[in-house]
Amino acid sequence: MESIFEPIRQVPGPVYLLYLIVLGVVFTALSYIIKRMDGTGNLQLPRPDALDPYEVSYLRSQGMSERTVIETALFSLWQKKIVQVAPSASNASQDTISRTGASVKNLHPVERAVYDALSAPQSASSLFLNSGLRTQVKAILAEIGRKLQNLNLLQSKAFQDKVRGIQFGLILIFSAFAGIKAYLGIINNRPVTYLVFLFVVFVLILFGSMSNTTNITSLGRKYLESLEKQFEWTKSHLDAGAPAAAGFDPVFPIALFGVGILSGYAGYELFNHAMPPMMSYGGSSDWGGGGGSSCSSSSCSSSSCSSSSCGGGGCGGCGA
Repeated sequence: MESIFEPIRQVPGPVYLLYLIVLGVVFTALSYIIKRMDGTGNLQLPRPDALDPYEVSYLRSQGMSERTVIETALFSLWQKKIVQVAPSASNASQDTISRTGASVKNLHPVERAVYDALSAPQSASSLFLNSGLRTQVKAILAEIGRKLQNLNLLQSKAFQDKVRGIQFGLILIFSAFAGIKAYLGIINNRPVTYLVFLFVVFVLILFGSMSNTTNITSLGRKYLESLEKQFEWTKSHLDAGAPAAAGFDPVFPIALFGVGILSGYAGYELFNHAMPPMMSYGGSSDWGGGGGSSCSSSSCSSSSCSSSSCGGGGCGGCGA
């Protein structure tokens, strides 16, 4: 079998590492690009009023998070004076949200789920971590997700499965390219440290691309951009009640831009103060807790491993 791979064995270690780096970069770029090739870029945009605030909020989260939707529901309930915020003198994370006892009628299913979860006063952070609420909201968002998929704003599961299949194929090809050289290096008593290092780095990056946290389509991105341009004016007119005066749901700007746009408005300071910052949790959600991390890769330059020191394809720590 070794004779089959003789051409690979003859490639000097530094040169093969360069090939491996180029292949890894190309495959990583392809892995991200194919996820965006969903064929929706030239489709007609839905009408601006095609979605309600909760559908817009879920689309803004790119179909990956329930928190943005719950925040929108909380704001709606607070604005309707169905819930209230009791500030903490020491810590915003201890601000409590509770029911006011006001009459509850015609609530959106997400609002109803949030209202029911507030049977006892609690902080927003506790509410976001409420497993019962998350389960209810996920069930509601499953139906919303199907509507967004039918409108070509979110990727279908079939498309996602197809993309992951292609991405996994790229990983297998890259693994074979690195694995064959590593095998030849090991059986010929050649160091493969740098080869294994680059293999691990790029495989982790490629697997990371498979779990890329976005399910929004090209059309979905264009639709959000069009809504943001159309309703940009609402950011500077929230206190004046202009959204409601213009004939659309005043919760809509919050769904579209997030609660961050409330910052600086005295009338909304109490609510905005109670909302904890968006943070990663377990690497896949923003319910709170934890923190992000970054990872950088390094490469092996040809100067660190010259071909003159190679014999039979082996070279320093650069591979077989």
